[in-house]
Amino acid sequence: MSDEARRAVVATLIGLAGSPNYRDRADAGRSLAIFAEVPEAGKALLNLVLDAGDTFVTRETATALLRRQDAVGRVSTREQNLARQQAALSAVGCAKCFFDKAPGKNTDRPELTRMFDYVRPGDVLTGSAVPWKT
Repeated sequence: MSDEARRAVVATLIGLAGSPNYRDRADAGRSLAIFAEVPEAGKALLNLVLDAGDTFVTRETATALLRRQDAVGRVSTREQNLARQQAALSAVGCAKCFFDKAPGKNTDRPELTRMFDYVRPGDVLTGSAVPWKT
């Protein structure tokens, strides 16, 4: 989905968030959580989390935001397998994962860069660590 389309969806959901109907506002909160990385969604999400009119709206929006988990993983060489990290991060419910196959000292890590571009204040970032023998 293009950035323009994402902003259009967010604009529509922001309109729904202003509805007098609590069910509409709860639907908007659940849906806006999917687009939390879009800057325009932030104020509407905050208003829905702090909804003075109905605690159901607050609960539904907060639950959707808490379910949104992002993750990052890495292995040092191309021969190593990411499957263990992917399985572990999926098992804890991470919705968006970024993986690089590069040494940790390597600063050219495209997925790490994508992750930094993606995350926003308030996102939950989960990292995985696989122990090794020295």
